[in-house]
Amino acid sequence: MTNSAKKDYYYNPKEFRGRKKWHDRQYKQKGECKYKIMWFLAGVMVGIVIAILLAIKEPDMINAILKQVHHWLLLE
Repeated sequence: MTNSAKKDYYYNPKEFRGRKKWHDRQYKQKGECKYKIMWFLAGVMVGIVIAILLAIKEPDMINAILKQVHHWLLLE
């Protein structure tokens, strides 16, 4: 250990035990990532529910949309 590291250990020894700061930062990042995935999946589920309700209420419009998408796919 250098002199500055010894001084740091003497004044703040908790920082040198188990790298607590690193673990806290990693847990925080994992939590943020989990929430982003959760919100994305919630948005996908809401979109599916809206599509199902629209298909029940307006089946002609859904058929027109599917025909247009099929037409676009055949052209390209």
